[in-house]
Parts: sequence; C-alpha cells; structure tokens
Amino acid sequence: MKVFPLLSFALAAAANPLLSTRAAHPKPPTVSLLFSANITIDDPIIIGQTPFGFEVIVQVTGGAFKGPRLAGAHLLPSKLPLFNAAISCGNTLNENVTGNPPTNRATATYVLTTNDGTNIVVSEQAAIPYVEVLFEAGNGKYGYLNNVTAWATGSEENNVISLNFWQLSAPAA
Repeated sequence: MKVFPLLSFALAAAANPLLSTRAAHPKPPTVSLLFSANITIDDPIIIGQTPFGFEVIVQVTGGAFKGPRLAGAHLLPSKLPLFNAAISCGNTLNENVTGNPPTNRATATYVLTTNDGTNIVVSEQAAIPYVEVLFEAGNGKYGYLNNVTAWATGSEENNVISLNFWQLSAPAA
C-alpha cells in the first residue's frame, strides 16, 4: 500500500471544510418566500407510453403571482402560436411516470410577466411533489433572480396549480 495517496487525502480533508470534521454538523440553508402563484392549466394531452415513460403534456393557460419583490401574471399561450407554445417555447408541463413503484417526474418552462411588463423565464425540474426552480431575467430590477435557486411546494385542484416559491440561501455564518 502506498502511503502518499492516503496522506494526500488526509491533508486535503484537513484543508477542505467539506471533507473535514468541521462540516460534521452542516447548517441548513435559509428559506424565504419569493412569491405564491396560482397557475391555471388546460386538460392534459396524453402522449401515452414512450421509451422514456408514460408522457403527459399540460399547457399553462394563465394565472397570477405575488410576493414581497415581484407580482404579475403568467404569459398566456394565446399570445403565442399554439405549436410554439406547446412544443418550442415551453409554456407547458411535461410529466412522465415510470418505474415500480411509479416515479412522477415533471419539467416545466413558462414565462412570468410582472406588473411592470418584465418577462421572466421559469424552469422547473420535479420529482413530484418536490420542485427545483431556476429563473432567467434581464439584468434590471429582477436580475437578482438569475442567482436564485428556489424550491416550490403546492397542490393541484380543478385545473389550478397553487405553488409557493421559496428562495434557498446559504446559511448565516
């Protein structure tokens, strides 16, 4: 057995807080409310069984959102050609159910339009009910969202998805 690789790892662990005992009790991230949203959806389009699972597409038809730093409405697909809204531009929720027991996975991309007319792209990846959310905004008033990782929780009833979007931030030192 060579001692050098083990010694190298031990020295790296001592210098790296992620590998050392100092990180034995990690602090959880802080969580703050970004906004709450009610997203209206159309009836699902059933694609059916594919090599990637049972596919369902749900089109976002509208909704509204409000939080401490932003508020507005969802961009309605009627403002886009239907083909683009459903396929290219994303204004959809794509769900697939696979495995035994089934795993419900979903991806969604849609646009939020704030009350001042700014468009913000929202991308979601989910292992239902857990939703990771990323944003793309211009560098103006909402540019801070480009550096936000969010977590959404919520429910669906009568073609309305109600979500609370929570910003995850590094723990206080």
